[in-house]
Amino acid sequence: MSGINLVWLVVGIGLGWAIAQRFSRKAHSSSPLDEEPAIVHPNEAPDNGDSVQQLELAYYNLAEIAHYKSGFLARSSHELRSPLSGLIGMQQLVLEHLCDSPVEERDCIVQANESALKMVDVLDNIIDAAKLEHGTLQAQIQPVQLAPLLQKVYRLTHLQAQNRTIRLHIATPDPEVYVLADPQRLQQALVRLIDTTISELKDGEIHLSLQPSSNEQTVCLAIDQPVALETWSDPIDWMQQNPAWKEIIYGIGLPDKRVIAELAHVPFPSPGFSLLLAQILLQSMQGTLQVIPLPDQEGAQGVGDAAAIVPETRIECILPRLILEDE
Repeated sequence: MSGINLVWLVVGIGLGWAIAQRFSRKAHSSSPLDEEPAIVHPNEAPDNGDSVQQLELAYYNLAEIAHYKSGFLARSSHELRSPLSGLIGMQQLVLEHLCDSPVEERDCIVQANESALKMVDVLDNIIDAAKLEHGTLQAQIQPVQLAPLLQKVYRLTHLQAQNRTIRLHIATPDPEVYVLADPQRLQQALVRLIDTTISELKDGEIHLSLQPSSNEQTVCLAIDQPVALETWSDPIDWMQQNPAWKEIIYGIGLPDKRVIAELAHVPFPSPGFSLLLAQILLQSMQGTLQVIPLPDQEGAQGVGDAAAIVPETRIECILPRLILEDE
């Protein structure tokens, strides 16, 4: 009996020693005291000043974007008020039976329809510009041959110029000149700029040509025109100058035919807003747009001479150029 007890004693001691060793190794491997402590040197401490500057920069960037978007919304609303007022005014003329004849009544309806179509076109451009700015709409950047694109721009604009006795010249560039752009939006920007210029002129010439660029990586499309630089600076503030529009909008009294006629002929969109829309389109294609004054040109003094009306400003559209391999 004593032999059996001795055997069980030896087995118990062995099991106890094995269990003790196992727990000892586990505790040793997981002990935080055995880990290498992280040493932070004073020179390697995080710079709280840089973090604050980065946060301030991000805040100012967000504030600038918010200010730009609110300004864009305000200008868009301002641009749409003028044709909307004319549209309501012409409808009131018909509803109040103030037209002198059925022919005049039909003219009012035609003008109202034209104003509505213009508003839809500008709204489409505003929506596209907003989507490009927000990033929900991406420009389809691809190699674009300038020669056929400019020919298409001429076909879309020369009739408007001809109807206003304005001479439109679009020089055909070298067929080897390519740019990296979205062809549809580039065409849209150029057509809008030329159409706006035509609406501001009673006579003169418009020249669109390829000009030498500051470097070989870009292409400069220039639109020379006899339009004052101030015309492109700000949208037309016709509403504030003519408070009678409120009578039309809110139906106060009878509509004034003279006021409605002026509303119908207010350029829409204004040159400043057209320039902004074109600028957004070019920026989406990594391009830039600027309006610069041209130096005074002497020697055009003859009355009735076509050369007497000289360009005053130049709109420069600068785009990335595609360098062909054989160049």
